[in-house]
Amino acid sequence: MDLAKIGDSIEKKIGEKVDVKCKSRFIIPKVDKTYKCDVDADGKSKTVAITFTDKKGNLTWKLVD
Repeated sequence: MDLAKIGDSIEKKIGEKVDVKCKSRFIIPKVDKTYKCDVDADGKSKTVAITFTDKKGNLTWKLVD
């Protein structure tokens, strides 16, 4: 999972610099499985839910509180 790419996508949407960190260093992507990671956005902690949509590594993400 490319956390920098996910971070860039979040930054474009919310207009703030973010840092994405997952508890596990290595995630084996599984289709339709959701992984939760921490996001630091302008000093505020948030959670991002990341779901893989296919075996090619395409994914969707959503900020959750």
